[in-house]
Amino acid sequence: MQIRLKDIPVVKNYFTGRDEKLAELKTAFDKSPFILIEGGGGIGKTQLVSRFINDEGLKDKTVWFVCEPTSSPDDIIRGAGFEEILKGENKPEREKFSAFKDKIEEYDLVVLLDNYQEVEGKENFKSFLWFINEYLGKGHVIIICRDNIAGLSAVQPKRLHIDGLGTHSVEHARGLINHLYPDTKVTDDVLLHICNTLQGYPLAIDLSINLLSQNTPPEQIIAAAVKGANEGNDKIEEMVKRLLNEIFTRKDATEEEKDFLKLFSIFRGKVEEAAARAVIPAAIFDKASQSLKHRNILNIQDGYFELHPLIREFAYDKLLQKEAPHLSAANYYKALRSDKLNPELEEKIYSHFAAAGGWNEICDTIINKGKNFILFGYLDQLQQMITEVKKHELLPEFFHILEGDIAEIKGSWKNAIACFETAEKSNNDQIKTEGNIKHGEMLYRIGETKAAQIIFEQAIRNTEHSVELEIWYARAINDMGLVYDAFEKYEESQALFNKALTIRKKLGIRQDIAITIKNIATNKIHTKHYKQALELLEQSLEINEEIGDKIGIDICLHQIGTIKIKLGKDKEAMTYFERALNIGSEVGDKNGKAKTLNQIGVLLSRAGKKEEALEHYRDSLKIKEEMGDKGGIAVALNNIASSLIDGNTELEKSVFYLLKSIALTKEVGKKKTNVELSWLNVVKQKIGVLPFKEMVNKEMAQLDEPLRAQIDIHEVLGEPKHVETKIGRNAPCPCGSGKKYKACHGKGE
Repeated sequence: MQIRLKDIPVVKNYFTGRDEKLAELKTAFDKSPFILIEGGGGIGKTQLVSRFINDEGLKDKTVWFVCEPTSSPDDIIRGAGFEEILKGENKPEREKFSAFKDKIEEYDLVVLLDNYQEVEGKENFKSFLWFINEYLGKGHVIIICRDNIAGLSAVQPKRLHIDGLGTHSVEHARGLINHLYPDTKVTDDVLLHICNTLQGYPLAIDLSINLLSQNTPPEQIIAAAVKGANEGNDKIEEMVKRLLNEIFTRKDATEEEKDFLKLFSIFRGKVEEAAARAVIPAAIFDKASQSLKHRNILNIQDGYFELHPLIREFAYDKLLQKEAPHLSAANYYKALRSDKLNPELEEKIYSHFAAAGGWNEICDTIINKGKNFILFGYLDQLQQMITEVKKHELLPEFFHILEGDIAEIKGSWKNAIACFETAEKSNNDQIKTEGNIKHGEMLYRIGETKAAQIIFEQAIRNTEHSVELEIWYARAINDMGLVYDAFEKYEESQALFNKALTIRKKLGIRQDIAITIKNIATNKIHTKHYKQALELLEQSLEINEEIGDKIGIDICLHQIGTIKIKLGKDKEAMTYFERALNIGSEVGDKNGKAKTLNQIGVLLSRAGKKEEALEHYRDSLKIKEEMGDKGGIAVALNNIASSLIDGNTELEKSVFYLLKSIALTKEVGKKKTNVELSWLNVVKQKIGVLPFKEMVNKEMAQLDEPLRAQIDIHEVLGEPKHVETKIGRNAPCPCGSGKKYKACHGKGE
């Protein structure tokens, strides 16, 4: 695993006076995985930790994350290189935090959250730190923040408070002068007076030395710093801002330097030179960047530029027209787009357009790239953008399609149906048709197969003569094949799949081609042509891997595993199911996850691990119930019942589950319930005919009437149906009189 290194600051070569704090940090590091470094802005917290990371040789294990107001714990996970934890399903925070915690422990990482005060009020960060506080056992999470952070009151990290440099202040000041301002002449007494006034805060001292180098009298520096400054924790930060204002308003402070700082302040953290040049005019950039670096205000290293957060805040407040530079930055990052979706780049584009009020541009991004976000599993990022755009009274009809797709993948099938129903009302033929067909697909998924069939038949009629809608014509034909497959009309479904594949190959949409090839393979599985099915699934898998369709990959892996089970290759099957489960969890394919959990349960059961199998079946059932998937619920109920019967426990519950499974299977239009009936027969053999009949009648009463109506009680009990046969008039009367029926009891008929 390649760990991403994030913004590890360079230690200043005049760093001094922190030996005692470095020792304290080392002790805390050895004893605790969770550490808090706190102190006022500009006190040197970042420099202290950077020095420690370098001294201890931890750079290769360190992820340094600079918090911003828009940051979330997901950004830390993604920045560390573990975005597979995030993709897709709207996972519970605890699940994501647990997975990230495992990665920190596995790789013995040091995760730094710098400038935590930017996110202190966010509940998700509070939850993240609480989880780390409770469960992190190896590796480290270190929080760097300003004083009095309320968001840390519920956790108990090892705390280190950083104060001023104290007696080392003059040494620090002299080191800076020797490094950057060797021609500046000042006595130690003057430096001591300035340093004591500034309470040894490094940034304030650095700014004062800058003013001294510009021949500003020490008395003026001190007066500027302390004028009107409040007492308390904010005093030094206020001093820093007053010193910055003194630098900003000096007669020898150039307009280019002022403009550079104001324009550059739209960025946070380290910024590549090209991005800065996209915002700052060349005449300003060339004149000001090096002088600001020389004056220790702007840090430049390896082609990256950075301002101290306090300086950035000060300069951003001075920037009166913020929209234009944010727009320039957004357009710069927009030009870096490639065919492959880059979520980090898209986040920068989004944040700058949002700051510039460019909501129409963001709306266009969603429309043009929304399906790529879904294809590659970045569902939450897309949903966040959609939500923010909608707040600005922009709601293109295509959003209903995208939100329906997101809801479908996440297993919120009722919400998906609602979105697609809304899209069906569009006056745009493309959106209307897509919403209509996807509505039908959702009905098919929840087991309303006949209702889905009606929609697909109408969609075929509506699209078959339209060149513009040919893609949807092929999809409707493909979906009709699924319906016939569900009705076990395999020849009809095969013909429809072949027709859809011909059209899709002509259109050249590889994702659609892969879907139909997979459907043909499923048909081959149902007709027990396993070798052909395997070859087709490998074709579909190859296409999905080439285009990066994670959900398509998930489905193919699951189907291949299913074939391996039927071929008796359980170990190979488990390998495929484990891969499918990982990818399904990664992208949030809830339906795929439930199916794979069920199949893993089958393998565990075959291996004699009944309790583990039962756990997997129940997990699958829970997901299927959340989704409203009747067919999937039926499968899970059957498997749970079989596990309980093998264990000879909870037979009444098993019978109830099997009856409900039969009812649901028939309700969705499927015919075969042989497996359920065979398990019911096992129960009958265990307890006897009469007790079994009583148990069935009792459990039948627990079912809702619509489900009871689906069940043939004689079939369940294994009894022959009583069929009234009509007696011929010339046949012997069954009363035994010897007369013909017409002359005996058949008189008058």
